[in-house]
Amino acid sequence: MDSGTLHVEILASGADRWNAWRGQHPETVPTLQGVALANVDLAWADLRGVNLSGADLREAQLNGVNLREASLAGADLRGADLTDAT
Repeated sequence: MDSGTLHVEILASGADRWNAWRGQHPETVPTLQGVALANVDLAWADLRGVNLSGADLREAQLNGVNLREASLAGADLRGADLTDAT
């Protein structure tokens, strides 16, 4: 399994698991470029510094997410809930 696939699998399993994994691997900068995450609940996920360029995040629950230094170029955020995102 390549690192991109692993990152998607961990993130898709929920923010708690994702945030725990990020805490255990602080040196890793995840790449989620072009991934399909439409309608996924990512509330309160630590997406700091993550490459989300071209990602499909339509209707995703992104409330409270940390997007500091994340790359969102070309990402589709239509209908996404970004309440309290930073």
